[in-house]
Amino acid sequence: MKSPCDHIPNKIAVESTGSPILFVATSVIVDGKGLCVTTQGFSYGGVAWPLDLLEIKGKPDCFGGPWLKLSKYIKDKRFWGDDGKRYRIQIVMICSDHCSGYVYEFAKHFGSGAFAAKTHAHLAGDNTYRFFSPSQREHLGFNNALHVNIGKMEQRAEAMLVYHGSKTGKFKLSLKAYALNLVALELAAEYWCKEHLGLSVLDWTAFWELAKSGEFYKEKAP
Repeated sequence: MKSPCDHIPNKIAVESTGSPILFVATSVIVDGKGLCVTTQGFSYGGVAWPLDLLEIKGKPDCFGGPWLKLSKYIKDKRFWGDDGKRYRIQIVMICSDHCSGYVYEFAKHFGSGAFAAKTHAHLAGDNTYRFFSPSQREHLGFNNALHVNIGKMEQRAEAMLVYHGSKTGKFKLSLKAYALNLVALELAAEYWCKEHLGLSVLDWTAFWELAKSGEFYKEKAP
């Protein structure tokens, strides 16, 4: 599963945004032909860099097949910065608009770090996301299912999208994939602020300072 961006251009990221890639997220869009997997890195402030675009072909309405390949990709994929930093995927957001039952089962059995996202044009209060109700989560048998304000996040993605290299070909990102990765980033940031920094709300500055300390990547061995 090699790609030209297995080596991340951190020197360019630093020159452009003031920081290397600090966090890596993956989104998955499901259709009748398989899974479209988009991985992005984020430098300080949430500037996005395309890292990988993978099409896993195969019917998603059965267990095995593309789902096994997706599991292996999430667990095994590594990216290397041109400064020696090593990255793994921190969070995966899988769109559950199609083949929802299989998405829920995959996320449930994969464990922490995998989330199922039902997209909506809007959510009450203009929130980015809202977890399923306790009764819905109990019925599904796992907690990582949420409603996503895709309309809001696609607008944000369109305004923020940063390309590295060509805007056409393999690494041209779809707006929905980028929007889901932004949701994944916000979800992870809120979790780390509350559970690891002891904050009551999401604090983006605190999250990015934590990320700069190397929480989500490994430095090159001396």
